[in-house]
Amino acid sequence: MKRIAAIVLSVFFTTHLYSGNELPRILSLKDGSVLHGEILSAGMKDGITWKYGKEAGAQAVFPVGMVNEIMINKLSSAGLDTGSVFLANGDELKGEVVALDNETLSFKTPYAGVIKIPAASIEAIFPSRYWDEAYKGPDASSKWSRVGKAVVKDKNSMVLSNNARTGCFVILPEMIRIDFTVDGEASLVWEMCLQIGEDRKRGNYLVMKIDKDKLSLFRRNESKQEEKISEISSKALDEAGDRKFSVTADRIRMIYKIKLNGEELLSLSDPKEEFFKKRDEKEAATTTGTASEPFYFKNSSELSIKIKEVVVSRDGTEAIRKKFAEEKYSRSDVIISEKVFSECRITGVAEGKLSYQTRSQMLETPLKNVGALKLGNRKGAAAVGQSVNLVRIFFAADEHITILLDRVADGKVLGRMACGADISIPLEQVGKLVFSPDLELKEPSETANRLHFDNGDVLYGNLVAVVPGTSLSWKLETGIPPLKFPVSSAKEAIFRGKALKQEKDQAKIRLVNGNIVRGEIKGLDNQKLSLKTSYAENLGISRLALDKILFSDSANEWNSDYAKWIVEANAEMKNDRILVPAGDKPQARCEIQDSPEKLRIEFDIIFTEQMKFMVFSKSKDFLNYDIYLCAGREKDPLNVGQGVMYGSATRHRYKEAHVKLLLDKENKFISLNLNSETILATRNNLWFAHIEKAKNILLMVKGASAQIKNFTVSREDGSVLDVSDEDVISLKNEDKIAGKVQDISGKNVKFDAKDAGQLDIPAERIYVLNFSDKAAKKKTVAGKNSVTVCFNGYEETATFDLSEYSVEKQLVSGGGGIFEKISIPMGIVDKIVFGSDEEQRQ
Repeated sequence: MKRIAAIVLSVFFTTHLYSGNELPRILSLKDGSVLHGEILSAGMKDGITWKYGKEAGAQAVFPVGMVNEIMINKLSSAGLDTGSVFLANGDELKGEVVALDNETLSFKTPYAGVIKIPAASIEAIFPSRYWDEAYKGPDASSKWSRVGKAVVKDKNSMVLSNNARTGCFVILPEMIRIDFTVDGEASLVWEMCLQIGEDRKRGNYLVMKIDKDKLSLFRRNESKQEEKISEISSKALDEAGDRKFSVTADRIRMIYKIKLNGEELLSLSDPKEEFFKKRDEKEAATTTGTASEPFYFKNSSELSIKIKEVVVSRDGTEAIRKKFAEEKYSRSDVIISEKVFSECRITGVAEGKLSYQTRSQMLETPLKNVGALKLGNRKGAAAVGQSVNLVRIFFAADEHITILLDRVADGKVLGRMACGADISIPLEQVGKLVFSPDLELKEPSETANRLHFDNGDVLYGNLVAVVPGTSLSWKLETGIPPLKFPVSSAKEAIFRGKALKQEKDQAKIRLVNGNIVRGEIKGLDNQKLSLKTSYAENLGISRLALDKILFSDSANEWNSDYAKWIVEANAEMKNDRILVPAGDKPQARCEIQDSPEKLRIEFDIIFTEQMKFMVFSKSKDFLNYDIYLCAGREKDPLNVGQGVMYGSATRHRYKEAHVKLLLDKENKFISLNLNSETILATRNNLWFAHIEKAKNILLMVKGASAQIKNFTVSREDGSVLDVSDEDVISLKNEDKIAGKVQDISGKNVKFDAKDAGQLDIPAERIYVLNFSDKAAKKKTVAGKNSVTVCFNGYEETATFDLSEYSVEKQLVSGGGGIFEKISIPMGIVDKIVFGSDEEQRQ
């Protein structure tokens, strides 16, 4: 399911490979990679030739063994009045019955013309399109071919006997079937107290009344008003044999009691809330063979268990099939019309008429009057077995066939059906091709390198080359030549680097563009800050890019003039982050102050354990109150303003979330965006933010502890609020000194204080140093070759113009603007974001 969701997501976000009305194809590999493009050709020996871009040479040949599926077209059912045929291997075909004899069915399809299907391969035929819905029943898996195989002895039904009256009750999810036999001319009234749907009120009754002439089925409500559901004559009952008849009730979950002519035969032993929970856990009991439900029988009623096969209509009000008598008529065909079930021998279909033979006579009926045909055992061509060449072709909805693929060429899929018939299908009629359809695929490793694209594509493997501003090359782990893409089409490459040990004397420097670097300060002049880091002896950073320096290990940047953080319960504020343990109550609160303009609030979440992704819909009832965060792409705003939450289906697991809240002048919540490095929650592990009176942000983690870091408050465009011409030093004793930083050398800060003149302040006394240059507070514009590198366990980020990506040196290097020159070892790189940081956050 995750793989399907990822492909659907890729369709939705397609933007850069194709345009116009043409729907691009989607190639899904068994390693989890997903790639848009166009299929040029395919063959079991030659592989699949795939064009993945408009650039010259943007094509590759993938061995068939690598491919999971190819999405060709997004098709919808035409709604034509056509029939269906279900094959023994699970295939389903739509079309029209042309002819049928003892060996072969001629079936006309809209995508392959008339095809010949061996009768031995056929499970059932439905001349009308309405009856195949009934065939599926309340669950698409409850097909005839599976019912018989899935039935577990002594677990499927109960038979109640009271004197000469007998009733058989089959309890399945979403339905109940009742078969009964009446002796002589007796009249019966059955009353059953039912739970219908999720409603647990016990006032819903299903009532059957039987007299000499007819059987009537009613639904009785709490006010004892009866609504007739169906009616059948005694003649039809006689034709059905032994006056047996089956009825169903929609979405029945449990029977509470049953009465026969006013006499109670059955009731629950313990119909309490605990029983419902037990029932939910055993909802699939009838197909898995677990223990039967605890019924209590009164008046010495006989209890016995029998096997039943049931198929019901989708609305759950009419059964269309009774138990076949395989023991006596193992080679029989069954014709099902609207009210009549006939066990017979079909002799053929021709010119729109069905010929069949009962025990006593030959009959003929118009095919349009026939609801369904269940074919008995026949001798004929054997079905094709398993093969590496098997490909399942999906059309609209659940319609599909399985073929032995020969090739894809000239706009057609050519091959042989699993039942033995040759077939040619126009590619425009195909929804998707699934290779090795019965193979269970493994999820990719959580630590595997991967490349994400703007259109939702993802590739697993390794980044082997980058030509700055032009192209990049990515090599899949399967051994085919590297694939080459424009850098403009790539979003980010994720590597999962190792975190470095934090040295005691290192300061944390925050830059005006949001970058964070750590290191030992060597000096500061009017041009640059010199920094010794774990990966560079002398890293030069432009002074104009400095926002603040945190000298102390205990320093944090949570509190500002516009936002003040308060921790509660077991939460803890330590260093530059807040530690939030798992719990059921909000533990960290951010009080937002009034502002003359819009505020952009950003922070990161790191979970201590990985949690799978789940999308939640947003209800208008929670508008401006509860905002459930879920994994999504940056282009997927969770637009709470309209009461709608958009999320992205993804098959990956992450541990980190970047949250952006935008507040207007009145501090009302407007939007919430998540970047692609989000992970979040299962239904039982919800992390959420809560807006309380548009003043507070409350944070809580359920099921996993988390850390909150890198909290900033800025203008809507990302620039810093209330810029002044003065630097400000905040001391550990909470004093603040305004002035101008002259130099930082050794472990002292030379500071020209506004009121105290020249000062030489030891760095160990300083909490935070805030820089003031107005020019530095403006949004930094990155160059066309810009990348943002996250490294050191996502503790540090650097945005610069890429000059070199070297596999041999294992370095990513660049500079310009903020950094004079920077080289980061690939061993500590977590992610490379292509394009400027500001572009990625729009």
